[in-house]
Amino acid sequence: MKQLSFFLLLLFTACGKTEHTDIDCLGESNSVKFEYAQDPANARKFDYTISYTGDIVITSITFDYGDGKTESLSVLKGTHTYTQPGSYIVKATLTLQNSTGVICAITPAKNVTIY
Repeated sequence: MKQLSFFLLLLFTACGKTEHTDIDCLGESNSVKFEYAQDPANARKFDYTISYTGDIVITSITFDYGDGKTESLSVLKGTHTYTQPGSYIVKATLTLQNSTGVICAITPAKNVTIY
């Protein structure tokens, strides 16, 4: 009986061990900082910057400037000049992929107002 119990314990312990391959998107989103600055010479021009301190590879970055314009970049900075005054929600989607191919998308957003 002891041998059977030991075998079952060993079997369930071994089966319960799996390699962690998921990405914690919520946790990774804490590694993202999304900032913007208005150009002092042009009130309708904004520079957007993303800082990422996580360990997972960024495979793509897409800025949605909120006015119908989007831009896919390979850098963590985007610049956009608005043609019309208004309030816009600007989003930056970072696509992350770990070494096992698991993909996660993080989309921080900012509100900007153009006068």
